[in-house]
Amino acid sequence: MDITAIKLLMEQHGWLYALLRGMPGDLLGCWEICRYQPKDIVCEQGEEPACFHILTEGELKVEHAVTGGHIYTLAHLHPGQLLGDLELTLEVPYVSRVSAVVKCELLALRADVYRKWARSDAVFLTELNRILASKLHATSQKTIENTYMSSRQMLLRHLYGLIEHCDFNAQMAYTAAISREDIARRLGVTVRSVNRILKELKERRIIFVSKNRIILNEWSRYMMERELQKGEQ
Repeated sequence: MDITAIKLLMEQHGWLYALLRGMPGDLLGCWEICRYQPKDIVCEQGEEPACFHILTEGELKVEHAVTGGHIYTLAHLHPGQLLGDLELTLEVPYVSRVSAVVKCELLALRADVYRKWARSDAVFLTELNRILASKLHATSQKTIENTYMSSRQMLLRHLYGLIEHCDFNAQMAYTAAISREDIARRLGVTVRSVNRILKELKERRIIFVSKNRIILNEWSRYMMERELQKGEQ
């Protein structure tokens, strides 16, 4: 990749500048751009990592398959997040499958170049430590939620996060295009359990459902906020 192009991306994204600002010049041109269409597999569970990736555009879904064929959604990655950093550091295979939710663009760096960069750039190592600490904190938080929160509370928290900062003066409602199967994988429960929760929330008019879309408005936000506060007391 042309160094001018990578420097332009660094100017456009402050988080990318923070990661790459100390990268040696002879390595800076080793980046490549990879593009993926929705549902394309970026990396497969059990596969040895060949590259380190930085997501610059789009959204990725992280899923883990367990014995019996069940697939659980562990996370969604957004621009600025890394892929392969843990695996390359520990020299282990990917523990999850990562696929594109929408059209995605990632920066890719070969594993050998990544390791050379990590050994020579103290600025990057400092930033990487911060990122790894953030991942550990997020994992700990998710573990706590899965242990102590009901499926209903977890779904409410997820939906509330989608509309927490929505300006309902500018838009009447927010539509979340998410299937019951996706929700079940995200929560680690059965589709039957999801149907029961959605039915109850719909009957209480906290949400509105249309096919694979959940419609949320100002009243939804108010009611979910109240319920989540009660659950934390």
